[in-house]
Amino acid sequence: MEWLIQSWVSTGWKVRIAEAPWLEGPIGNNYIGAEFYKGYAREVGLDAVTDDDDAGLLSNFYALAGERFDPSLVRPEIRDFYERTARYDLFAQIGWSGPFKHPPRSLLYLVGSNVGQFDIPLSTPAVAMKNELICLEDPLTNERPYAGWLRRSASTGEAMLAGLYTTCGVPRAVLQGRLPAARRIGDDDLPPGEWS
Repeated sequence: MEWLIQSWVSTGWKVRIAEAPWLEGPIGNNYIGAEFYKGYAREVGLDAVTDDDDAGLLSNFYALAGERFDPSLVRPEIRDFYERTARYDLFAQIGWSGPFKHPPRSLLYLVGSNVGQFDIPLSTPAVAMKNELICLEDPLTNERPYAGWLRRSASTGEAMLAGLYTTCGVPRAVLQGRLPAARRIGDDDLPPGEWS
């Protein structure tokens, strides 16, 4: 199953990061899990900060501001969650039904626990999770370009969900649907100004 997923992922377009910098980001190996964050931080010269009780997925929610999004219109509680995610614990009720009952369960069973990234219980109807925020911080500027968000089972301590979050600028042409989100290597039919 994992081989099939990796084969499917590799069918995408190849892009030059210089032409699509918004797509650049860390790529995990076979196992993601809790260890990924510190390993990636070492690899790129960042510090993994794990003791900030006020850490959030975003240092400032207003980083999401744009032509079509005004952060000031979002409820303060939602902004607080994104800016101080470490203060929150999660409780999930899990239910599977209809056409989504078996395929996701099979995927989670066969792949989720092996990669340590998406491992939610299959038979427990509800689960409490503890948040763990790992901010990747530049030791020279104290900027935090990435926030790792690890959710662990409150009862077992096992990693259940792992993600790495950041913000980036996406070219206007992509947002307006005039360009695909990724360009194939060799497509030189667009003038450079389309990417700014």
